[in-house]
Amino acid sequence: MPVTVRHDVMLARREVRSKALAQAVGITEANLSLLRSGKVKGLRVSTW
Repeated sequence: MPVTVRHDVMLARREVRSKALAQAVGITEANLSLLRSGKVKGLRVSTW
């Protein structure tokens, strides 16, 4: 089942920039851009 990323909508609603989101979650702006474009095929998530 595919995961749909719709953070562009939430960024607009909350008036937050992509740079601030990237810093808050601890990823680079480049990786955030890849997520936004849909070019990411997989994502590793830590539960710790």
